[in-house]
Amino acid sequence: MSQLLTLEFLQNATLNLGLGGLCLFILYLLYKNLIRLNIYSKLNSRQTYNVIILFVIVISILTIFVVTLSV
Repeated sequence: MSQLLTLEFLQNATLNLGLGGLCLFILYLLYKNLIRLNIYSKLNSRQTYNVIILFVIVISILTIFVVTLSV
């Protein structure tokens, strides 16, 4: 069911938002999979914080870049 919901969302995002929607959807999937990783138990709290902050910064930069290109 979750996979079907993801495919429906992908189709709607590409139809309604074009390239920007597709890129944002891919970035969302990367974020969702990053949260599911089992590496956090092996890292201390500072390293975990750095990984999450780095990912948020990269996602933000890529999102701004994609939105700028799609305008």
